[in-house]
This record gives sequence, C-alpha cells and structure tokens, in this order.
Amino acid sequence: MIPDYALSQTVFWTEDFGTATCANRLTAASSYSGVNGAWTITSIGSNGIAANQWYVSPTEAGMGVGNCGDGCLGTNPLLNNMTLHVGNVPQSPNFPLCPGGDCGAAYDAGDGIGNIVTTNKRAESPLINCSFRYTISVNFNYIENGEGAADDGLFCYSLNGGSTWTEINTSKSALCAGGPFGSQGRWTNVTYALPAGANNNPNVKVGFRWINNDSGSGFDPSYGIDDVKVRFLTSTLPVELLSFTGRYNGQSVELRWMTASEKNNAYFTIEKSSDARIWEKALTHAGSGTSTQTNSYFDEDHHPFAGLSYYRLSQTDFDGTRTDYKIIAVTADTDSEFRILSIKNNFSSSPIEAVLMIPSAGNVYLEIVNALGRTIHSEQRFAGAGLNHFTVRAELSQRSIYILRVRTHHEAIAGKFVH
Repeated sequence: MIPDYALSQTVFWTEDFGTATCANRLTAASSYSGVNGAWTITSIGSNGIAANQWYVSPTEAGMGVGNCGDGCLGTNPLLNNMTLHVGNVPQSPNFPLCPGGDCGAAYDAGDGIGNIVTTNKRAESPLINCSFRYTISVNFNYIENGEGAADDGLFCYSLNGGSTWTEINTSKSALCAGGPFGSQGRWTNVTYALPAGANNNPNVKVGFRWINNDSGSGFDPSYGIDDVKVRFLTSTLPVELLSFTGRYNGQSVELRWMTASEKNNAYFTIEKSSDARIWEKALTHAGSGTSTQTNSYFDEDHHPFAGLSYYRLSQTDFDGTRTDYKIIAVTADTDSEFRILSIKNNFSSSPIEAVLMIPSAGNVYLEIVNALGRTIHSEQRFAGAGLNHFTVRAELSQRSIYILRVRTHHEAIAGKFVH
C-alpha cells in the first residue's frame, strides 16, 4: 500500500470557459468550443417554446469563490471571465427586465399557466479521457438558487460517452444583496468523487442540468458554473505504479507491472514468500531512470513455490533508497476452479483486496452485501483466465460482517469478510 502522505490530487482536465466582452452575449453553450472540444446541449423531456437556455458569456462573470455574482451588464462592464449559466431567451414573456435575453444567471420562472418557459436541459462537456488515471474527482465553482426541486440545478456525469447519466443535486448557494435582476448568488466550490467506473476510462463526460417547471415562483440566480477541474490521485513516490499482476502459466509465474512515471529509478526488485512474512529475492529488473511516459515491464519466476505464494514489488533509487509498493498472490497449480482465494481488509478506509481464480477470461461482476442483505457496492471488471487480484474501493460505514459476491455469466461464488 502507498501511504496517504505519498498521495496528492493532480488536475488533468480543466474548463474555465475563457474570456470575452459583452458582445459575446447570447452565445448558447452548444456554440461554445473550448480547449478540450465542443460542449453540447441535450433537451430532456418537455421544453417550452421560450425555455430557459444554457449560455457561455460574461453576463454572469466568474467572480471566484466567496464573491457575489456580477457580470458585464452589472457593476463593471469590463468583467470578461465567461461562465456556463442559465438565462432567459430574448423576449421571454415573463421577464421584462431583460428583453434582450442572457442577462446572466437570471431566468424567467414562468406564469404557471402556459408552460411556455418549461425547461429541462443538460449542458454536456466533450469526452474526458481518464485512461491510466485512478480515483477521479470533479471540482467546480457554482451559484444556484431557483425554487427547491422545481427550479433546480444538478451535476451529472456519464461513464459511457453520454449514453446514460448519473445525477447529483448541488445544494443552493448562499445569497448576496439583490442585483439589477434579483438576488445574487455567492460563488461556492464543491468536489464530487466519481465511482470506480471512471478509472482508466476514456469515455467520461460531465454535465449540468437545469429544470424549470414554469410555476411563476422562483428566485435568481438560476445556475452558473465556472472553473471545472477533473483530478486524479497521484503518488509523490519515485515511481507511480499503475498495476502489478502475476499469472502461473503451468511452468513459471509471469509477472507484469506498469508505471505512469519514474524518477531516478535504478531497478525493481521482486521478492516472494509462502506466508507474506518471510521474503526471499526472486529477481531484479532494470528501471527506466527518470520517465514521464507509461512503461510496461515483464519478467518470470522460473522456480515458484507450490500452491499459494506472494510476490512483493519494490523499487530502488540510484542513491540506494528503497520503496516497497504492492503485494500480490499467485497460485502455482493447474486447478482452474472458480473460487475466492482470499479477501483482505485492514478495518480502516483502505480498499478491499480480493484474490480470485477465474476459469476463463471475461467480465466478472463484484458486489459487496451488508449483514442486512443490501447491496452497498457493485462494479464490473474484466478478468483474465487464472489468478486475478482485484482492489475494490467501497465505502463501508461501520464495523460488521460483509459478503463479497462474484458472478460470471455462468456461475457465482461468495465469501465473507469482516470490516
């Protein structure tokens, strides 16, 4: 395990929506293309003929966390930091204070009669490539008011390129003194952790949804977004290890590992043990010195222990400093029975380490069930034929007995563990 002090969050994707003058007013989000590509707007369900619109412009300027909303139509016409926000369209019937449309995160809440401004739209980012990145989170600044769940903003994410979406309701932001079109929001920062399905996934998208039920009751600001950052957990250790796996091929144990970066790395050492306590050197393998690209390694232990054994990967710098990384389990036999070999958890927030024997390659489905029989975590993984080592990151809220269920398309097994 890599200790917590050796981990940090690294931003790898950002969207600040750029800068422009008020001449950029009325630019729909579907017409905006940033450094990462084009944003899109998807209509969901019913939308009236004068539905609110997602805009990218400085009429609602990004003012920074803790500051009150403002824009180029407000106190300072030179404000030029554009945001993604919901505003009214030109000549919106119930908003005479803004006949030209897009006066920032100020919206027409309707009249409760004709459903003319009923709105249900999602602004969607371009694809976010999370390949070779793990423990993904999304951070952004926002303002929001509206009317409870009737006029409401939601953060959304997709793990399959936009085919399906998961939504999280952002809390209403604090309010400042009223502005020219109603109350102003105080810019707030929030971070959401994405599930394990985002790890090493090239097809992630984020989005923001706005709902308006045209009731005539609602209060500015609507929903404004700025400074979107996508992060992943990185190691400050000399080697950023992406994976370490082992497989018995009938004669030797094949060992493979992959790094995302290396710094002053002289060589790797792989040790083996029959009990994970007493270790002996199995092999050494040259490192890549200093590298910022992905490196893949392969080596073999031609004299493995019979039955279940453990392999530990470590790394040594040019100055002789050694760092231990990951321990895996490998069974050196010809038994291909589908079974759980071990489940390890150290009664803390650390992940669950499961070692499984899988008869044939394919998708497996992992579920963690609590003592009441409720599924509290599920995910899909690809497993190779033979021994597989899975790290499952689940939020286990209390000390209890849990069950790990493993399913393929043909059979299922389960094992208990204590957290």
